[in-house]
Amino acid sequence: MSRPANLAAVVEALVSPRVTLADRSQPAAQHLAAELGSGARALELDARDEEPVAPAIATVLVLDGRLRAA
Repeated sequence: MSRPANLAAVVEALVSPRVTLADRSQPAAQHLAAELGSGARALELDARDEEPVAPAIATVLVLDGRLRAA
Protein backbone atom coordinates (compact mmCIF):
# COMPACT_ATOMS: atom_id res chain seq x y z
CA MET A 1 0.00 0.00 0.00
CA SER A 2 1.45 3.35 -0.95
CA ARG A 3 1.28 6.43 1.26
CA PRO A 4 1.60 10.10 0.32
CA ALA A 5 5.16 11.34 0.70
CA ASN A 6 4.01 14.02 3.12
CA LEU A 7 1.93 11.72 5.35
CA ALA A 8 3.75 12.79 8.50
CA ALA A 9 2.95 16.45 7.82
CA VAL A 10 -0.69 15.64 7.12
CA VAL A 11 -1.07 13.63 10.33
CA GLU A 12 0.67 16.32 12.37
CA ALA A 13 -1.64 18.97 10.97
CA LEU A 14 -4.85 17.00 11.52
CA VAL A 15 -4.43 15.27 14.86
CA SER A 16 -3.10 15.95 18.29
CA PRO A 17 0.62 15.53 18.88
CA ARG A 18 -0.22 12.02 20.07
CA VAL A 19 -1.44 9.39 17.65
CA THR A 20 -1.94 5.66 18.06
CA LEU A 21 -1.71 3.60 14.91
CA ALA A 22 -3.61 0.31 15.03
CA ASP A 23 -2.76 -2.34 12.47
CA ARG A 24 -2.88 -6.12 12.19
CA SER A 25 0.84 -5.95 11.53
CA GLN A 26 2.81 -4.66 14.51
CA PRO A 27 5.95 -4.13 12.37
CA ALA A 28 3.99 -2.05 9.83
CA ALA A 29 2.46 0.08 12.58
CA GLN A 30 5.83 0.53 14.26
CA HIS A 31 7.45 1.55 10.98
CA LEU A 32 4.84 4.24 10.34
CA ALA A 33 4.97 5.39 13.98
CA ALA A 34 8.73 5.83 13.63
CA GLU A 35 8.18 7.95 10.50
CA LEU A 36 5.68 10.14 12.36
CA GLY A 37 7.90 10.83 15.35
CA SER A 38 7.82 10.74 19.12
CA GLY A 39 4.09 11.46 19.46
CA ALA A 40 3.14 8.27 17.62
CA ARG A 41 2.78 4.78 19.03
CA ALA A 42 1.96 1.46 17.41
CA LEU A 43 -0.72 -0.96 18.52
CA GLU A 44 -1.26 -4.39 17.05
CA LEU A 45 -5.00 -4.81 16.57
CA ASP A 46 -7.06 -6.97 14.27
CA ALA A 47 -10.46 -5.27 14.29
CA ARG A 48 -11.99 -8.35 12.67
CA ASP A 49 -11.78 -9.90 16.14
CA GLU A 50 -14.13 -7.90 18.38
CA GLU A 51 -12.67 -9.04 21.71
CA PRO A 52 -9.50 -6.87 21.72
CA VAL A 53 -11.17 -3.75 20.31
CA ALA A 54 -12.73 -2.43 23.55
CA PRO A 55 -9.49 -2.78 25.56
CA ALA A 56 -7.57 -1.07 22.74
CA ILE A 57 -10.01 1.84 22.78
CA ALA A 58 -9.74 2.06 26.56
CA THR A 59 -5.94 2.14 26.31
CA VAL A 60 -6.03 5.00 23.81
CA LEU A 61 -8.48 6.93 25.98
CA VAL A 62 -6.27 6.51 29.06
CA LEU A 63 -3.09 7.51 27.22
CA ASP A 64 -4.47 10.29 25.02
CA GLY A 65 -7.70 11.39 26.70
CA ARG A 66 -9.67 11.13 23.46
CA LEU A 67 -10.22 8.98 20.42
CA ARG A 68 -10.62 10.02 16.83
CA ALA A 69 -10.80 7.28 14.22
CA ALA A 70 -10.04 7.45 10.54
